[in-house]
Amino acid sequence: MNIFSEWKVLPALLVLFVSISSWITGNEISAAEILPPAIGSEVPNVTLVDIYRRERQLTEYQGKKAIVIAVLGVDCPLANLYIPR
Repeated sequence: MNIFSEWKVLPALLVLFVSISSWITGNEISAAEILPPAIGSEVPNVTLVDIYRRERQLTEYQGKKAIVIAVLGVDCPLANLYIPR
């Protein structure tokens, strides 16, 4: 029986990896860094590329009721349905 084939090893390796990477960078990961922004807080203006390879800024949509930003992966069959052919 191979010890690395056990599912119990995977979580331990993940914890070890996160611990070592935070130790190497000298930064501790705190809960405040991973919390989402509060509802109603101002979002910084960022530039993103749309599906037609045009750069878009969030300020272009200022005053609109809603904006949806979808991050799609090419290995997802459902996400591939949204990509123009």
